[in-house]
Amino acid sequence: LGTNGGGYFNANSAHPFENPTPFTNLFEIFLILVIPFSLTRTFGVMVGSVKQGYAILATMFTIWLGFVVLMMWTEFAHHGPALQAAGAAMEGKEVRFGVGG
Repeated sequence: LGTNGGGYFNANSAHPFENPTPFTNLFEIFLILVIPFSLTRTFGVMVGSVKQGYAILATMFTIWLGFVVLMMWTEFAHHGPALQAAGAAMEGKEVRFGVGG
């Protein structure tokens, strides 16, 4: 259900054997998001108005998309040669597939 424990190599999804290609990375992200996004419809069915569930889904998607755009903008921004040479803010990041990976 997530990437937060139990990995044999102790790096979980960051290890090349557990996440070898960009497609498997995308597929894993899709599977991680399936449950939260499907629970909004479940909420709509439980309260008797599926439209409310879809409204929550649209809000979740809008917030997610906004933060993805903000994250990509900050990752692609060049902060200068001195910080880049020092590896600015790259500790612990997955870099095998590139920034857009």
